[in-house]
Amino acid sequence: MLSCLMGTTAGDVTIVKAGTSAQQKETIFQGNGFTIKYIIESQWNNGYIANVVITNTGEEVIENWELSYSSTDEYTNIWNARVSYHAATIYNIKNAGHNQNIKPGESVSFGFQAAFTDKINVPDSYKILGDRLVVNDKECKICFEIQNQWNTGCIMNTTIYNNSDMNIENWSMEFNSDLSIDNIWRAEIVKHEGSRYFLKNCGYNSVIKPKESETFGMQISFAEGTDVSVPTDVVTYQYQKDKWYMDFDKDWNRSMIKADDERVQAALKKNQNTIKIGLIDSGVDFSSNIQVVESENFVDEYDDKNPIFEDVSGHGTAVAGILASDATKNEAVFEFDNKYLNQLSKEKIKGVNPYVQIYSAEVLDDSNETTVNRLAEGIEWAIQKDVDILNISCGFPKDSDKLHNVIKKAYNKGILIIAAAGNGGSVQYPAKYDEVMAVGSVKCNAQLSENSAKGKEIEVVAPGDDVTAYGPFGIITNQSGTSMAAPQVTALAALLWQQDKTKSAAFIRQLIDATAHPLGEKEYFGYGLIDCVYALEQYDSYKEKYSETGAVESIAKMADNEGSLLLTDEKEVTAFWRNEEHTKTSKRMSVVRYGANWPDDKNSKVKGMVDHPKFHGYYKSDYVKAYRIMTQVASKMYTKGKFITPKNADASTKSLVKNIKKAAKAGFKRYKYTTKEDKSRFIYGMSLHTVADVFAHSTTGIKGKSAQGKKKKSVKKLCKQWKRLKHGPRNPKTGKFYKSKNFADMPECIPKRFNQGAMSVCGAVINESVIKHKAGTKNVFKNIKYHSSVKKAMKIKTKRKKKEYLVKSYGIIRLSKYLNASKGKLKKTADNVSSEKVKKVVNAWK
Repeated sequence: MLSCLMGTTAGDVTIVKAGTSAQQKETIFQGNGFTIKYIIESQWNNGYIANVVITNTGEEVIENWELSYSSTDEYTNIWNARVSYHAATIYNIKNAGHNQNIKPGESVSFGFQAAFTDKINVPDSYKILGDRLVVNDKECKICFEIQNQWNTGCIMNTTIYNNSDMNIENWSMEFNSDLSIDNIWRAEIVKHEGSRYFLKNCGYNSVIKPKESETFGMQISFAEGTDVSVPTDVVTYQYQKDKWYMDFDKDWNRSMIKADDERVQAALKKNQNTIKIGLIDSGVDFSSNIQVVESENFVDEYDDKNPIFEDVSGHGTAVAGILASDATKNEAVFEFDNKYLNQLSKEKIKGVNPYVQIYSAEVLDDSNETTVNRLAEGIEWAIQKDVDILNISCGFPKDSDKLHNVIKKAYNKGILIIAAAGNGGSVQYPAKYDEVMAVGSVKCNAQLSENSAKGKEIEVVAPGDDVTAYGPFGIITNQSGTSMAAPQVTALAALLWQQDKTKSAAFIRQLIDATAHPLGEKEYFGYGLIDCVYALEQYDSYKEKYSETGAVESIAKMADNEGSLLLTDEKEVTAFWRNEEHTKTSKRMSVVRYGANWPDDKNSKVKGMVDHPKFHGYYKSDYVKAYRIMTQVASKMYTKGKFITPKNADASTKSLVKNIKKAAKAGFKRYKYTTKEDKSRFIYGMSLHTVADVFAHSTTGIKGKSAQGKKKKSVKKLCKQWKRLKHGPRNPKTGKFYKSKNFADMPECIPKRFNQGAMSVCGAVINESVIKHKAGTKNVFKNIKYHSSVKKAMKIKTKRKKKEYLVKSYGIIRLSKYLNASKGKLKKTADNVSSEKVKKVVNAWK
């Protein structure tokens, strides 16, 4: 069975050149179990005819194929297939019925006629969509009916009624029957094992339209006197793209501002990681896709946060992803059993400019609110870090001298300040100040977003409605608002500055303004929609016209940007994000996320690993038992709607349940959770916090920011450095841990404990607890990944290999004892993450 077959990356594509034309006549894409040959048959002016050949190179039949890829060309005709979906650059091409299945070693083809603008846009990657799906009772009804019967046999008809509003495609069925099927029509018997029969359609009757039915007949034989019974344990399948598949252009915002253009991509490579961005927001969760150089928390309610839950509201992570996510880096992902969640987690956002340095100032709380003092402190901190650009995604309706003074300080230091204009009403401060670029928001069809602020201060606009962003636990979701538009302007500014760092902030600002695409009234759209390509094209010309007047009103106007806009149908973009399944999933995951952050909030009454070790995975408590109790309480809340203490609970357990109840009730009040389902998910989130904190508070390793620079040291010296990772001393002035000494919360210190350890176990907890609604078990730790086994480490002979193992490994204190693992895979897992076993290895090396 093939399921959403992915191809190789563009770098692995085999290109076969034919002819001497500047446009390649033939390209071959090597996928996983398939190849795609794309052939340009003929070309004229701005049109061409192409043929696409799909070859099955795998060992299983590719059933009911549907091909997905990206192209900016417009198809005007197609044969041997049909366009099943098209939005912006995304094309889904589906089989024509007669060629729906491709056997191993065989090929099918389709052709089309298309129009192009500058040159033919040949796709660089493809996906084959399709999955074997169970058709549930609500979608179809199965009816068995005996048409004719005699002493030793009968004719039985089976009718499949499609009760859904979508086609049932490439259907198949399996069931149990003790009777013998001697003949069958309008279906085929694929396999027969004991009493289990496996059937499939005949091809010509593979599709059952909504509210219609398909009937096949069977001739059955049996011993005389047998009571005839209909088949049991019936399961009906279909093979097609699943409903959860996101076949819409998730990168429509990048297309709209032309961020994917090859000229932009080439320019991004120049002076990489030289521009420093001060991200003034709610923080950024730990991720391999978003690189944060340094962060500082200014929200008093939270302190000592786990890096995985760094961003208390999720707003800052969404903004950072749109700005600078590198979709090619996937070392750290949450693994979910749920197919839909897994898809949302595996999909990664392409940031407009991933080659920047982010300095994150956490000023927004879990409600995305801040104070003037916090905002000013965050900006002041970013100034001290010598950032080049400030990206501010918050504001106030009233002016403030304190805020304006720190803005003027940044401006006078040559920092480019970009701020979201605000959602609704007039432009807010600091976006309203002359020193700041105020960014408005537009929809995918270039119309002004309904909630985008309006006023003469609006300078430019960028996509801001239903923009694809990172949500809870790394799943992609949609976010709207001028906050999502601002980072795209920041990314463009960084790109332009990368071309020549000697240019001033005023030059970069005015170049963006002068090259924006006009959309209408200035108080709505400012100078217009930012355009990455046009800004680069006009860079040199603008240098000739630019003068250091400093006044935005006196910008040297270029010829109006008359380039075409690549727009998307709003219905296409909103259709997925508004569907019931996604809406429910996002809400549920958000509740869990708030629960996971709650123990670090001072209002939870359980903040602090020393005072409340069971809520923070601290090795001086029985943290595995604490996790289990929390999930048991959460599970009972889900079924009973109230707090229930486990049977035969000892005094310690009763005390823990009492504290869980106290903390959870405070959280319910804070977030206004009233249903038993939301309350349960919130408590599950608290248990998630406990197991994630194990990797910060109960882990041993080599003390230091990273393994780099330690390889030259002797094994003996390395062994002496093997210690529990601690938070280190606090700054007496601020009361906060010194960043350079806080090894427990430092992602750079043994990063595998976060990106392979904590994230894996968190995914396991969500699978066991949130998705399946079960109390936690020992099996939740089965997904913990580690560098290599202790058994293997004991056999290492060379000092270099020993040092590599010692540097890259980490141990979780007392885990094997808490898990009470005596045999099997659980013992092996526990042994390999237990500090006691690691210490034996270390002692053997002395």
